[in-house]
Amino acid sequence: MVYEINLWDLQNEKIKIRFKKEIRENFFSQVQKIFNNHKEISDYLGISLRRFYRLKSGKSSIPLIFVIKIFIKFLPKIKIMYQKKIESNLEEIKFGNNPKAKSIKNPRFPIKFSLQLARVAAHIVGDGGIRRTDTDVTVYYANKNSSLIYQFKNDVHDIFGEIDIKEYEYKGTTIVILPSIVGFVLTKFFGEQQNDMKHIPEIIFNSKKEIQAIFLRSLYDDEGSVLVKSNCILLKMTSKNIIEDCHKILKKFSIIAGNIKFKDFYNKKKTYHFYISGKPDVEKFGKYINFEHDSKIKQLNNLLSNYKKEGFKQGDTRERIFEHIQNNDGITVKKLSRKLRIPSSAIRVHTRKMKHENRITTIKNKHEELFFENL
Repeated sequence: MVYEINLWDLQNEKIKIRFKKEIRENFFSQVQKIFNNHKEISDYLGISLRRFYRLKSGKSSIPLIFVIKIFIKFLPKIKIMYQKKIESNLEEIKFGNNPKAKSIKNPRFPIKFSLQLARVAAHIVGDGGIRRTDTDVTVYYANKNSSLIYQFKNDVHDIFGEIDIKEYEYKGTTIVILPSIVGFVLTKFFGEQQNDMKHIPEIIFNSKKEIQAIFLRSLYDDEGSVLVKSNCILLKMTSKNIIEDCHKILKKFSIIAGNIKFKDFYNKKKTYHFYISGKPDVEKFGKYINFEHDSKIKQLNNLLSNYKKEGFKQGDTRERIFEHIQNNDGITVKKLSRKLRIPSSAIRVHTRKMKHENRITTIKNKHEELFFENL
């Protein structure tokens, strides 16, 4: 698990850097003190003399592994000094052998785990992804909500620096694609996030509740919905593991969600979902998690302001009925319906099942059944 990444954590042959002219000239002057001549340096790096001159002059960006290989020849104090100088004076970093590969200008190393990174992680787990191939690492995020797209791009700029973000529209959805170097760094924090490999990163589980709340909020912005007429909040995804992990994280905020269920669609992936219902838990969701998505915020506020029935957590109705039967021997359907504020038809469904399970007994009164606990 990684909480901070510096430049020297990115040891990959496809990463290339540029740093300020003064530091570059000082660096190569130091190199020349160790080797007898330029040919000896180029042979050590395994490149042509012509290419070495291009690196030394700044005409070509320098592979990071070349710098790391040269550091082996430095004394420890000299190595540490140049590591700090180069990292704090970076002008550009990119990933890939394509000359047109997009870079980060003036990157901000070291990159520390933060609220912004937690938000980015959630959007990648939700409506985005990190797709890795032999040639690049593509990060993408897609959403119809302009404010979420704007927030995602702002977070990325705040974390990494100046980035050329590709953006286009497809059927009303905005899709943003980040440079491969950003994807490479993000995999260090979050691992690969594509299709069945999507997961909630370990760093989220081991973070403070503030970070976990931000992560859940952004994930609910993408994958959650407010069902005002049903008095509940729904989270639905194709990943069972992510749904189960979200269910667990919610418990840290004392939010008890309903059971996880799934739907199996013909020719499509299964979807897994759970609800947050019952006014106390919906209120806690609004207090600790909430949304950034403007229309979902309005829907949640509308749900809470118009919440009229007492409401229970999904799956708790039968237990509440049983609890009232335990404490009120001889209680009737009408009294249970009045006390619990749920329809008589629902009471009859649950009591019929409890009779079948031998949890309760009934006595036929003149007008209606009386319910007793089956001791």
